[in-house]
Amino acid sequence: ISLSLGAYAQSTMEVLAEADYFMADEYYEEALKQLDRLSKNSFEVNFRRGQCYYYLGQLKESMEQLELAQSLKTRRNSNIDIYFFLGKVHHRLFHFEKAKVAFEQFMHQLPRDDFRYQLAKDQIQMCENGLELIRHPMNVKVKNLGAPINTEHIELAPVITADASVLVFTSSRLHNRKSKKDLPEEEYEKIFISYSQNGIWSPPGLLKGDVNQLKHSEANSGLSPDGRELFL
Repeated sequence: ISLSLGAYAQSTMEVLAEADYFMADEYYEEALKQLDRLSKNSFEVNFRRGQCYYYLGQLKESMEQLELAQSLKTRRNSNIDIYFFLGKVHHRLFHFEKAKVAFEQFMHQLPRDDFRYQLAKDQIQMCENGLELIRHPMNVKVKNLGAPINTEHIELAPVITADASVLVFTSSRLHNRKSKKDLPEEEYEKIFISYSQNGIWSPPGLLKGDVNQLKHSEANSGLSPDGRELFL
């Protein structure tokens, strides 16, 4: 019996490793196929499933899997990142109170010098902003910036510095692809940057540095007030 259980455990770890391989390459549907082979009564399995559904944009399914994983969490298999993903899912579903609680649980388990501490703090502030806007709605007008910022391709997640001089956003526009047929647009999003001079935005270029290195999508999610740190 011991040998049988040992073989089963090894097999489970191998399947999880295979799922992790697909997740690292952003093949989330393939990762889900691997995870479907395993028991649903597992923190590790459901946490990974929740992450896959999150990145696939299936937020309700992600929430269900993450909450199930949280119910199965023990000291032995604890992973504080689940609070961050729960916060992100609830935030995108406009559950700002629940998102705030999840980010607070995540932040309180981190040392203050951990970069994730400030990231969680920023997420909490965004939740508070959301709650304030619900309590006191604002009448705003959304305006397309036009060329060269907006194109026929996907543009999303714009962030701007406090002095409104630098704009960073995610786009699927052509840059080093030969044609649109290479990959679906939503699978080839990259991070672009544009500068404002006398109220005119410069043609966006790929953001340089330790970003835009993956062979698949990369997207920004936030910018520090001083414009020195970009959150992905």
